[in-house]
Amino acid sequence: MPAISRSRLRDLALASSLAERAGVSAPGLLMLEAVDDHTLVLATTRPGGDVLTTPPTHEQATAAFRALRALHDRGLAHGHLRLDELVFSGGHAGVVSLRNSVPASSELTRRIDLTQLLAAVGQSIGADQAVRSFREGYRPVDEIAVAAVLQPLALAAWGWRSMRRASRCLE
Repeated sequence: MPAISRSRLRDLALASSLAERAGVSAPGLLMLEAVDDHTLVLATTRPGGDVLTTPPTHEQATAAFRALRALHDRGLAHGHLRLDELVFSGGHAGVVSLRNSVPASSELTRRIDLTQLLAAVGQSIGADQAVRSFREGYRPVDEIAVAAVLQPLALAAWGWRSMRRASRCLE
């Protein structure tokens, strides 16, 4: 693993703690310790659950939006939401990694997070089902504010490609 700055390790530790408090399965914090003046060690557990190998069901997609709402309610943005970043267990969704997470995130960062998940789910199960899962799992939400973020400038490159392939998602 490449070297990571002390502040980034602290952010990862904070993100892990916030996810745990939100009740979302994520890498769990085991230890954050200074070894010397130049080395900080972060140890985490792997989250439980299964990574999808097929398109998500409506229930799984809704659970993913519910988990995202829980993270956002704690001020944590994931930063890289794709279907392969999600795990599912017992009707709940979690995240595989927090490496791109943003603790104390802005409203815009959380909206971008939400549109990334909407794009990923929409590409996989279609726009109508994705929006239905979004509405059921991520309440309350200002849909107009979310729609304003669905543009090439805000979405990551893979998110925008997903939106184009599932063109009805933009509608």
